[in-house]
Amino acid sequence: MKKYISVTLLALLSAMAHSQPATQAKLSAEDIKLMAYQTYVFATPIHEFHRAISAIDIALGKKQRPLNKMVHSPIMTPAGGKKGLCCPSQDTVYSVAQLNLLAEPIVISIPSIKDRYYSLQFSNSFTINMAHIGLRQMGEGDRDIVLVGPQWQQPTPQGMQVIRFDTNDGLVGVRLLLKDQQDYPALRAVQRQVSLTPLSRYLDPSLKTQEIQHMRMAKHWQEDRFETLRWLNHFLAHNPMPTHDAGLRGLFKRLGITGDPAFEPTELPAYIQEGLNEGRMLAEKMITLRNQHRLDSSSQSVWQQAQGGKEQRYDNLLRAATTRYALLPSNKEEAIYFASKVDSDRATLNGAASYSLHFDKAPPVEGFWSLTAYSSPDSRLLKNAYNKYVIRDRDPNLTFNNDGSLDLLLSSKKPDSNTGNWLPVPEGNFAVAIRTYLPGQPIIEGNYAFPDIVRTK
Repeated sequence: MKKYISVTLLALLSAMAHSQPATQAKLSAEDIKLMAYQTYVFATPIHEFHRAISAIDIALGKKQRPLNKMVHSPIMTPAGGKKGLCCPSQDTVYSVAQLNLLAEPIVISIPSIKDRYYSLQFSNSFTINMAHIGLRQMGEGDRDIVLVGPQWQQPTPQGMQVIRFDTNDGLVGVRLLLKDQQDYPALRAVQRQVSLTPLSRYLDPSLKTQEIQHMRMAKHWQEDRFETLRWLNHFLAHNPMPTHDAGLRGLFKRLGITGDPAFEPTELPAYIQEGLNEGRMLAEKMITLRNQHRLDSSSQSVWQQAQGGKEQRYDNLLRAATTRYALLPSNKEEAIYFASKVDSDRATLNGAASYSLHFDKAPPVEGFWSLTAYSSPDSRLLKNAYNKYVIRDRDPNLTFNNDGSLDLLLSSKKPDSNTGNWLPVPEGNFAVAIRTYLPGQPIIEGNYAFPDIVRTK
């Protein structure tokens, strides 16, 4: 795979080096294809985030998304069919806001959150993490944080924590632990207290509330082959590029992607549209290949570790592959996910068999851990007859052994006993994921060994 990537990038660099400015010579179809490939790889994380959030909003009956306003998901992502979200968490409920910090800073207010895991993730307009804070840093919360854009030079309230973005647009995602099905009313009460306020109105509540602006919903790239480019163009209009990718802006410009609101790919000459589409298809192939290798398997165990948000900052192809499965990857200090598709004999996990996991000690976490099963290779949470989709360390019917060890069972059939330690799995090929929130140092440093998945029959 690395050879394939290297050859493609060398070809791209060669094309860029020998291509003359568009005003001197018409770009060849191959030039456009290779430049479009790099463009789609960079832009895919941007579009994928907005596409996934739009799909959720549309399912909730919304037609547009507000700026600088928290949008709270009222439920956990439900199990569904093949068209559901990839790898949905069964642990936390989300709130998301699209930020625009061009006019002035925004203050996010966090209520006192007792006896509940939570985290706040702040990303720039290109889905690169700016900060990730929560229970570990803030305790029970109850504070205000001011979010400022790159051009803001005026004072902020004394003593207030400041998070500075390197783009004028941004994102904030809030994760709140759902303890159990009866916890929804209490969780929603916490959600309603998480709010965003323009700094001017925060300082003077008597000011008139500003009219809320909205963003359009994002289409799927299979529905509109140029939708990814439209979202890139939208954010280029008033956001600087990341410093390490600043050179790409000249490449985008050669394709006509400058941030001009009048940009419309379907009005470009046919040969340019063809080159753009070929670049998109090449990008999709490369993203698919990168996805097969996006997890770290250096531990040599059956478990592979997902790369954290910080680790993906400078790897656009990895971010593109990851965003297909995780909207905003967490930093490792906040959460680390592990996944496996094979058992201890390296045979593919399949619901026709049963499997066991023996933990000598439960995963060391300051937050919590959970185990979920998904279909493979498409990573969907499929409905089952038992309406059970996760095992969590806080489950009241989870039974530990007398020595503190823990045995879990993976099976598509319900066992006769100890059902609290049983996770239903799909009948076909499947994968399992262990999520660790506020992982302890042994997990962060790679010194904690997760158990093998052993086939029992």
